[in-house]
Amino acid sequence: MEAFCVECRTALPAVNTGRSVAVRRVDHTEHLRWDVRRIANFRARTTRAEYWAAVGFVYGGGFALLLVTLSIVTAMGIGDTDTGLLLALGPVAVILLPVFWGATVNRLHDIGRPWYYALLHLIPLPFASIIVLIWLGSAESEPGPNPWGAPVH
Repeated sequence: MEAFCVECRTALPAVNTGRSVAVRRVDHTEHLRWDVRRIANFRARTTRAEYWAAVGFVYGGGFALLLVTLSIVTAMGIGDTDTGLLLALGPVAVILLPVFWGATVNRLHDIGRPWYYALLHLIPLPFASIIVLIWLGSAESEPGPNPWGAPVH
């Protein structure tokens, strides 16, 4: 039995579970979902849609979390504005950086590149990180299996 994606009608591969062959069915909302556990393992592949969902979560959630922690730090009256900003950035970085780096590394795996290409985000040139972000979000996936697994649909 062959399964197809509900949205784009592409054939889905069978997944061998050890005991039997299972077919993964996909509906149109699954293209927008992403799993933090899979992204955080740094050994998987991430589709473009999952990557953009993770980036949106990191930037949107980061902004909201930064506002909340900054208002808490300011209400507590800890230090001046710079100290408060640094105290607010700590929890934001601890929570969101693993998600961002996991999504980046897994997206690199999906396009067939090793993890150290993620270091391109650290280039201290204006807009270099944005260019890398757009490149990762728009690059085509490798069509077949690669060292990091089978393609994710």
